[in-house]
Amino acid sequence: MTIIEGESASVSANPQGAEGGSPEAPPASHPAPPSEGRPTHAPARLFSRTRRWVLAALVLLFFAALLSGRIVVPALLGWRSGLELWIARSDNAAALFAQLAVVGGCLMAIQLLIAMLVESNLSVAFRLVAAPTTAGVVTLVMASATRELPMLLVLGLAVLSSFMALFSSVPAVLEKHTRAAGMVVGLAGLTALVSVTARALAVWASHEALTRLFRTAQILATVAWGLDLITLGIAVAWLAADRKRLSLAVWIPVGLSGIALSAISLYASPPPDSVLGLASKAVHAFLRHPYPFGPPVLHFALGVTLLFAVPATLFQRFDRPYARGAIALALLARTGTDIPVLALALLLGSLLAALAAARERPQIP
Repeated sequence: MTIIEGESASVSANPQGAEGGSPEAPPASHPAPPSEGRPTHAPARLFSRTRRWVLAALVLLFFAALLSGRIVVPALLGWRSGLELWIARSDNAAALFAQLAVVGGCLMAIQLLIAMLVESNLSVAFRLVAAPTTAGVVTLVMASATRELPMLLVLGLAVLSSFMALFSSVPAVLEKHTRAAGMVVGLAGLTALVSVTARALAVWASHEALTRLFRTAQILATVAWGLDLITLGIAVAWLAADRKRLSLAVWIPVGLSGIALSAISLYASPPPDSVLGLASKAVHAFLRHPYPFGPPVLHFALGVTLLFAVPATLFQRFDRPYARGAIALALLARTGTDIPVLALALLLGSLLAALAAARERPQIP
């Protein structure tokens, strides 16, 4: 359960007590966090409990856009003959999901930005930096919906969204109840920045035939893999808190599915037109170069597990909608903020993490 500041009405008590005596002292239970006593002007409707369904639907929309655009459509190409109609329909569905994610994500980002600008529990310096950064990401994402962005603008979009994630992780990490969400968002922003740099260096090295530069890109990809592993561990630890049985029932199938799909993609030789062949193509289409050093099965298993972790994050816990949404979007976006939809997802996760630190409180039993 969650307590949102400004959501419930305060009940006034008789200052003289029931018999006109001395005022009754408040119960000395758990002290409120320092930021909870500060006034706020953010609309309470933006933090109502019904917003959890809106946030969950938005995360699933981004997940559907990623699943259809980067996994289903590339895997269907050349899988079997006679699928031209289904490929065209899948391509149209992927474009529709991407456009809906852009529109819905931009609208949600503007709402969250308005709530952040009037949120007095966040510092003035944070709001002054967050406002132009959010506006820049939203503007570039909206421009990408109508035409392809130049490479420099794509890199600028990736850097802006990663910077916003790192910047928003600071107030989230400083609050105990959102520390895990802040660490996940910050690590996702750092991973996305390292991964984009590695891909840019790999493309440059391929064009110029520079072997040492490509090895540098692989080193950065290995660093990103290590950060991904830490990010997954923190997310699972937060989700598993006080829910160990449910966590075992959720994360064991997720981990086994990631290992099985990675083993099939690397070591099995299924018929190309079989379902397993389609799954193998989907895994290879999802993971991006350059690959890190080390056994490829570890890279494949972690990548697939992180993909399955996005819906698992939504369905394992139903409290703390802002913190949960921030973690799910960060896990989704770390695959590459050079894709505008994923850059927008990381921006939303950053805004949710900061607002969760300011307004979202776990209910004290």
